[in-house]
Amino acid sequence: MRVPAPQGRTLHETLFDPRLFRLQVKQQVNLVSKQEFAGQVPGLFVGRFGYPRVRVGLLATEQYAQHDDPLSWVRQGTSLQDIIRLRSELINAGQHAHVKLPSERMAERVKELAQEAAMAVRPVDVDVGLDRKPAFRLRLEDDTMPHGPLASLRSARLTANPKIPSLVDKVVSDDGLKASAGLGRLWRRGFAEHQLSKLLSAGALGQRLERRLVPTRWGITAVDDTVGKQLHRQLDDFSEMDFRAYFGGYLGNYFLILTLPQPWSFELFENHASGGRPLRADYTDYEGVRGRKTYAERTAGGYYAARLAVLEHLTQQKRKAGIIALRFITEAYWAPLGVWVVREAARAAMASKPLSFGSWELLQRHAESLVRRTYGVSVLPVLRESRLLAERRSQTTLGTFS
Repeated sequence: MRVPAPQGRTLHETLFDPRLFRLQVKQQVNLVSKQEFAGQVPGLFVGRFGYPRVRVGLLATEQYAQHDDPLSWVRQGTSLQDIIRLRSELINAGQHAHVKLPSERMAERVKELAQEAAMAVRPVDVDVGLDRKPAFRLRLEDDTMPHGPLASLRSARLTANPKIPSLVDKVVSDDGLKASAGLGRLWRRGFAEHQLSKLLSAGALGQRLERRLVPTRWGITAVDDTVGKQLHRQLDDFSEMDFRAYFGGYLGNYFLILTLPQPWSFELFENHASGGRPLRADYTDYEGVRGRKTYAERTAGGYYAARLAVLEHLTQQKRKAGIIALRFITEAYWAPLGVWVVREAARAAMASKPLSFGSWELLQRHAESLVRRTYGVSVLPVLRESRLLAERRSQTTLGTFS
């Protein structure tokens, strides 16, 4: 799945002022970087501007300490400020290259090392030489994790053999296996989305003639979308879930997820919840029972991340449902960290103990009460714009004449 650039602005782009963000962050990070160092590379970053000729960089640090491990941040309760500090210490050392045919010697070397880092279970040890001492820069992106200074790579050399899981080696070596099949196989064996997106971005998956570098932003969403579609195909044989409400969150992002007893459909609404401002239905995307074929322009990568979390829970419960997912972004989320935060916030909500109700009216009453108590506003203006509910009402009305 190639993800196009959104045509309009996403909610994140209206919330975060890049100048204010950089001013806040600059007071909290280490601005000292060396021109040459022996360090470790936990991952890579592939840009999207100028596609198909993009910047591919190794994310390098002198001493690795969970700089690139979202699941450990979740388990340990790492604060947003500490995540920013860790990410700012990663130097993006790279070169520009064609996504399919990197011709320059150093660009080809960067690609090879990026694939080694993506495949390895631990950060790879590398001697790094940069063309100059890097200057501080922290890039603001709504879908990808931030990183520290940019620098052109002059030299790079592995200093130890990377430890690569046998299944990863087997999937990567199979150049007749489609990327979607490889992703699904690794995901089912417990490999996290973050590692899968690195493999895809590094051009390590897929049939031989189709392999290419994939911009990091596109790769993250492609993994969420691919795995989500594979889970979606399992729903047909499941019975319907009752009316339920799930609520929970992570790093200032909260989800109220409402389930309705019907075939699969999914609708996401995003809102900034602060200052008592009314909720609106401007940032929303929807799919029906057959899924969607076009990119979710208004909610972008967050749509696929939240959908994956919900589908995981439904398949574990062996149930299907219509889903209304309401995301509330609070002031505690003062800097964007990437769509992995959305995925983990939705997972936290689905892991909460749900409340069950006997009708939509009772579920809606609960949703209104919870949102008013928590955020001081009404959720009804959003629900009145729900396409899922409109189609449900339409089907109910037609059913009275059958």
